[in-house]
Amino acid sequence: MTFIKKAGIIALFILTGVFAFADDIEKQGQTILDQADKRFYPVEGSMKISLNAEGMDGRKEFRLECYKKGSLYQTVVFVSPTINKNNVGMRSGNTIYWKEAKWPKSNIMSYQATFADSTFSFGDILTGDMALYYKANKLEKIKENGKEVYYIVVEPKNKGLYARVDTWIDATTFDTLKRVYFSASGEKMKSAEYTDIILENNTVKGFSIQMQDFFAESKSFIEIQDIIKESLPNFLFNPMDIGRIHTK
Repeated sequence: MTFIKKAGIIALFILTGVFAFADDIEKQGQTILDQADKRFYPVEGSMKISLNAEGMDGRKEFRLECYKKGSLYQTVVFVSPTINKNNVGMRSGNTIYWKEAKWPKSNIMSYQATFADSTFSFGDILTGDMALYYKANKLEKIKENGKEVYYIVVEPKNKGLYARVDTWIDATTFDTLKRVYFSASGEKMKSAEYTDIILENNTVKGFSIQMQDFFAESKSFIEIQDIIKESLPNFLFNPMDIGRIHTK
């Protein structure tokens, strides 16, 4: 066997190993992301959201009801303030709809569109399952603040999402601890810190997120409570029925 043939075979083995390793990272990363998603969000159920936005116009407070069915369907309904009551945001598959109570029809929104004058986007609010929309390309197990933590770098599976997200997940509980979001040019756009986790029989019943926007120099807070696993009617996730959805 010639030297060139030997070198080619060795290079092939190396490349095969690299691709296999990358595939292994993606599979392990997806499994961890999926466990973290299920830790905070029910496969099917409801929750209550308090959103506080701080910006140039001062502080704004909103109350919402949220409904989730599987990984593809999620709906939020505004409870207060009165001016926003019964406004509805809905993700059905890969499409996000927005309907204000006074409008006859809904509009289609982008994932990056600003939600309720906050640092959260429509995608941030209506996409709880990261494993569905992103794939892992880097996975490390590190020590942070005395804890074993998974550090995962993900990239989007579809257009319109963040170009990269770095996420830190507790290696024992699978609680999401922090995320940093990047633009296509590699700039840090936002960071999210997850705190105040409420447990009941080792099941998460609530948690808080603080979202910092590095470009706008503003931040918003979300408090999620009363997470309940329950069966929900299909009309809550059907764009054709968006006008029927309202708070009790």
